[in-house]
Amino acid sequence: MLCPAPSGWNCFYSTFPDGYEQVSHPTGVVALRVKPAAGANRRCESGDPVSTNVLCLAQASLPNRAEHAHDWKSDYRQWLPLLLLAWASALLLRDRFISDWDAFDYTAYAVRNVPTSLGLGRALFLGYNHALWELMHHWFGMPAEQSHLILTYGAIVQSGPAVVGLYALYKELTASRLAATCGALLVALSPLYLIYSGRGMSEIPGALAFSWSLWWMMRSLRLGYLCQYLGAAALFGLSANIREFAVFYLPVVALAARVYGVRWRLCLTAFAVAALAAVAGIIFWSLYGSSDYLSSVIGWYQLSARERQVHPVTMRNLWLLPAYAFICSPAATLAAPFALRRLWSERPRRALLLMGCFGLLSDLVLLANHDVSVNPRYLLTGLLGLAGVCGWHLAKQYPGCKLVLAGTVALTANFQSDCGA
Repeated sequence: MLCPAPSGWNCFYSTFPDGYEQVSHPTGVVALRVKPAAGANRRCESGDPVSTNVLCLAQASLPNRAEHAHDWKSDYRQWLPLLLLAWASALLLRDRFISDWDAFDYTAYAVRNVPTSLGLGRALFLGYNHALWELMHHWFGMPAEQSHLILTYGAIVQSGPAVVGLYALYKELTASRLAATCGALLVALSPLYLIYSGRGMSEIPGALAFSWSLWWMMRSLRLGYLCQYLGAAALFGLSANIREFAVFYLPVVALAARVYGVRWRLCLTAFAVAALAAVAGIIFWSLYGSSDYLSSVIGWYQLSARERQVHPVTMRNLWLLPAYAFICSPAATLAAPFALRRLWSERPRRALLLMGCFGLLSDLVLLANHDVSVNPRYLLTGLLGLAGVCGWHLAKQYPGCKLVLAGTVALTANFQSDCGA
């Protein structure tokens, strides 16, 4: 079909079928246009406009170097070791008992099929664990005293695909295998990720849903698949019903779309869809849960207010940010300031910059939470956004693959035993 060329076409023209030439836009869109009279095999000038008589063939099976640069599936030499590393670490460090009070609550709620007043209700997290419990209990005779193993081994199984999802997301945003590998390693080797990959908590399942839904959204935006973009935005919002990571990144839904040239009306529509999906758990529990669900949520917030009076937020929380960030990922803590500063001037990487900025902002917002003083794991929220930025910076700063990977592993592993204690 005929369509106007978007602004910013400034690329290499290569010979294609007779009478046509292939044009690649920085966003990854591929098109064919009528070959200029001067012939093909030339580089267009900065201001050279592309004819509006363009055959848009973004969905055709054409050679597309730009698409291959963002594709993750063929990078099995990178993501398969990450997958195996995450699984092996989770199995080695798995929690043989219920060592978190929240994990005990989650187990009880999943078995009894009742809502939790924590966060946004965690409806999806409790829902699929309840379904697994029913399966294991009625079909395999699992006793209730072993029900916590469902949540524990569920987190272990999901720890590997979550890291692969982060690799796919970072590859989509950076178009670099090295940057994506470094970013995924920063998360996979985080002491807090290692600890909770073997516990029956919501962090690992939340990271899984967060990474894959955000990857789908970014890919849809790059390729111009706006209907898929809306679907991915809804899925991204729904991931907050497993763990509320997505809540801190909701503005990215609209702002990243603007980076890719989507109109504001559709950007705001997608944001509204994601926000509505994020509170779908509260709506579901209010309509179909126990009659006292809303009162228990109100009671939880009132109890939190009283806890803030007993344990007020003070200037000490400012010290907790670098201290807990270092516990979460020493390498990311050291690289983040330089990475964000360097990325600020990189216009083609605006979507990646948004992820890093909102990752940092989420950590700053969590400083106002009185509970962060005893829960360093909250800093995983920011690491999911900052790891991609830091991985990109390390790959740019040290292009030698072995040096970057060795440095990333060393900076993280050196402090792993101390930080994880």
